[in-house]
Amino acid sequence: MPRKNRSDYIFDNCVVHARLQINNGEFHFKKTSHFNLWRKITLRYLKKYPTVKLTGYQWMSNHCHLTLEADIALDLSRFMHDMNWRFAFEFNKLSQRKGHLFQNRFRCSVIDKNEYEQTVQRYIYRNQIRARMVKKVSQTRWSSYHFYAYGKEDPLVTPFRTYGLFGVKKRMRMLQFRRFVETMMSHEEKTWKKQLINPTIKIKNNTFINYSIKTGMG
Repeated sequence: MPRKNRSDYIFDNCVVHARLQINNGEFHFKKTSHFNLWRKITLRYLKKYPTVKLTGYQWMSNHCHLTLEADIALDLSRFMHDMNWRFAFEFNKLSQRKGHLFQNRFRCSVIDKNEYEQTVQRYIYRNQIRARMVKKVSQTRWSSYHFYAYGKEDPLVTPFRTYGLFGVKKRMRMLQFRRFVETMMSHEEKTWKKQLINPTIKIKNNTFINYSIKTGMG
């Protein structure tokens, strides 16, 4: 099947949820030095492409979730391409490895509803709990969660559009956001308990299924 043109999915002034997968699902992202390298490179290309804004991120050991806003769709593709290429190049040097770091193209879902934008933020910040990397969301690392939940400065992050809906005052906004992310909904808890018993059961959210698309990098 021919590769679909990303212009079919992304457009000027769009908001997206992107996912990067390390090749073959290998667990390469393990150290703080890896994260610091990614931060340095990401900041470099956010400056190069000022029409692209990073509104959220969560690194796991073998994949990464990003939420982004793009005034110019083409710049989003260029930003992802340049950032991924440079990070792979520098990571390979640091790790003394060769070959592709990322698997194929990044996956990208368009966010076109306020509820979906908030749900995506909640979804990505609970990933390390699902992977049993941490016990509480407050312990998560390699993430923009602490920017929103505790006001920690992060030069990579531009607040997502609907963050202000959590409260007019900063302290209340952070508190409500923490509650939103850290409080597990009853139907989610039941599904996750089933997954502990049967790992083949996948956690699904109709919102994500409906918006599942792919775009290219090159």
